[in-house]
Amino acid sequence: MEIIFIDIIDKEYEFVCQLYWQLEENGRFFIFND
Repeated sequence: MEIIFIDIIDKEYEFVCQLYWQLEENGRFFIFND
């Protein structure tokens, strides 16, 4: 599990980020499970 900080969202991550943004108030970071 690693925390990835994203300032500019790529199209590949856009959909994933939106899902986390709905769960987390702080949308500046989200957690990836490898």
